[in-house]
Amino acid sequence: MGLLAPHAGYVYSGRVAAAAFRQLRGRERDYDVVALLGTSHHEPDGGMVYTGDFFATPLGRVPVEKDLVRRLCQRGDLYTDNERAHVHDHSLEMQLPFLQSVLSAFSIVPILVGRAGREALGRMGRYLGRVLAGRRALIVVSSDLSHYPAAEEARRIDTAALEAVRLMNAEEMLARLEALEREPVRNLHCVLCGKNALAAGMAAAAELGARRAEVIMYRNSGDVSGDKSRCVGYGAVGFYAEPRGAGEELSESEKAALLSAARQSLAAAVEGGEYTPPPPPEGSRLARRQGAFVTLKRQGELRGCIGRFDPEESLLSTVVEMARAAALEDPRFPPLGRDELADLSIDISVLSPLRRVGRPEEVEVGRHGVCISLRGRRGTLLPQVAPEHGWDRDTLLSQVCRKAGLPADAWRDPEAILCVYTAEVFGGAYA
Repeated sequence: MGLLAPHAGYVYSGRVAAAAFRQLRGRERDYDVVALLGTSHHEPDGGMVYTGDFFATPLGRVPVEKDLVRRLCQRGDLYTDNERAHVHDHSLEMQLPFLQSVLSAFSIVPILVGRAGREALGRMGRYLGRVLAGRRALIVVSSDLSHYPAAEEARRIDTAALEAVRLMNAEEMLARLEALEREPVRNLHCVLCGKNALAAGMAAAAELGARRAEVIMYRNSGDVSGDKSRCVGYGAVGFYAEPRGAGEELSESEKAALLSAARQSLAAAVEGGEYTPPPPPEGSRLARRQGAFVTLKRQGELRGCIGRFDPEESLLSTVVEMARAAALEDPRFPPLGRDELADLSIDISVLSPLRRVGRPEEVEVGRHGVCISLRGRRGTLLPQVAPEHGWDRDTLLSQVCRKAGLPADAWRDPEAILCVYTAEVFGGAYA
């Protein structure tokens, strides 16, 4: 239903933007209008709408949806006709060549967002959602992440910012972003330059039925230029109406294919190589992006466990990557040796989306995995871990905090983000 994409020069952020718009491949006729929301770098206040005829790029002209922009400007307390704001700003134009490459015929509603209070941004977004209702609409928010801290700090701050976006709650997201901006970080100019545009866009997407935000890719400028001293962060996020794979379970053949791929990945890893699986059938569960953990045990004892909630590739590729990581990169264990394979068992946990909960009492031991985030640190334990150790809820929460490098009672901190998820768990012996 919506995307967040960066707007820096393509040489820096193009790969991340491409990952965002790649979600639209094969859906070129699903959208007939795109609401573009970006930050205003020059004009200060409110929602500024371009009411001219078109935007032009080297790929051609993109028409403005005149009826919809006219309806927006009828709410003069929220939106104004301000062509001047758009003339000297590039944040919307940066998205157009991607849209022209993946969609067929579409028009745009160009909006730049300046200063506004949280309540006003919510009203702005909800009204936009009502104006778009009944159309095959896509919402695209244009924003980069942190500006100018060193690479390590950029990654920490950007991770926390993306966690805030994942909450799918515009007001709380803004509160958390503003708290990050108050941190005494060298050269930190802003945390998310288009935060107001994102708040309005998120509210509009929610008005249209979006219920989930999923991080698609993250990079910073240091990953491209090699200059780690001053970086800008780039994130791609998708906004979706329904949970991934809701009500679906993997078939026995799909489970067998994942286990086979994990075994081949382990065999390659201990020999110093890498296994590349064939592309999964398009439309199958294996082709979807879905989080997964791979757990290795030797003679019943843990030998490695690595996972990912927000993969950039298919479930099949994620399982292959996590199997290799569990064998070689779990910092608690030395790399797996080939002589250990014969005694090894493999468990694969395919994850539901993270869901934030407001109270610890909502955590169901044995059903829920738990993820706790606080002050840039995050830890998680899978649903099966607590029953294996006989833990109650408080013990489970304390153990997750310890795993995150936090005090055992950090889950009681009002700033802690507590999320739960479920997992479809299956496995087998290596041999």
